[in-house]
Amino acid sequence: MKILFLWMIMILGNFVNAGEVSSGGGQAIVCRDQLGKIEKSQVLDLYEAERRGITIRQPSDNFEAEYSKQMLEMHRLTGEGPSELSDIAANLKDSFQKLYYFLPSGVRLKVVQDIGKTISPPKDCRLEQLAVYRDDQNRIDINSEIWKSLSVVDQVALMVHESVYRDYRTAGDKTSENSRVIVGRLFAREPLTSALESLPTDSWQCSAGFLGGLENQSRFFLYGVNANNSVLQFTQIFGKKTFSLLRVIVPAKIDPTKMVSDTGPSGPILNVTDKNANLHQVFEAENEIFAKQKVIVRYRFNEPFSIATLDSEGQLDKQAPIGFCQHQERGK
Repeated sequence: MKILFLWMIMILGNFVNAGEVSSGGGQAIVCRDQLGKIEKSQVLDLYEAERRGITIRQPSDNFEAEYSKQMLEMHRLTGEGPSELSDIAANLKDSFQKLYYFLPSGVRLKVVQDIGKTISPPKDCRLEQLAVYRDDQNRIDINSEIWKSLSVVDQVALMVHESVYRDYRTAGDKTSENSRVIVGRLFAREPLTSALESLPTDSWQCSAGFLGGLENQSRFFLYGVNANNSVLQFTQIFGKKTFSLLRVIVPAKIDPTKMVSDTGPSGPILNVTDKNANLHQVFEAENEIFAKQKVIVRYRFNEPFSIATLDSEGQLDKQAPIGFCQHQERGK
């Protein structure tokens, strides 16, 4: 582990100013002795998860093996990212060469005010800034002292946190609360159910907001369960990956063969040609990570097939027409 850390320090070149304006960050619970030496540390995401009753998986002493294990798990859950060990190793090396900057010993980061609600640290411990993601420079500054004190699982959890939180910030999150919940579940001993779980052989892969930026992009698999009901199995909702099985069952037969492609104000749309289509309804979607989220599915004759979400107060949050539905035959 020490050899790996020294290698990372050597390849990172110039150090950065810890006082620059940040776009988001990651925190750790740090316990120090009277002289300021770190006695114990843990990434906030995993600390909160344990306090909520989640058992974190057993730690490993091998950083590369732990990172590879987590990347394979992310691929299983989302169907995205590298799935071969050689590609994962290349991805890891590229990240440390281009993305991560370790601050000189003794240099600390200012606490970023994006934590939101959290759980108080144990007695004689405090919350410290472990990393800062500077979106404008695509660079992550890391407190070297805290990093070296973390377990391998915590180090990998930080890397996953920064990746998830960047996507969720882009999609509109103002705090890291949701991202920390996700990371806590990703590192739990009990594995999540894949977002791709139990997909039928015959389905349609649909996307919305394809040209509207990450914050507008939604992806789901569409398939029928009988003559009167259809399933939208989401892998991403308006820029936020679901990371776990999330289905919406609607009381209508949604048939992509009864749609025609057109161009709307923000890109491609699918207009419904089914004269019997008359669905506009709010559904509650939830999975193993998140509680109920209100999703609107609109499938009406001579209108664009579209989805939308409501905020916590029941007001319209985001909406987008479906731009593409591509037929999928899995296993063939």
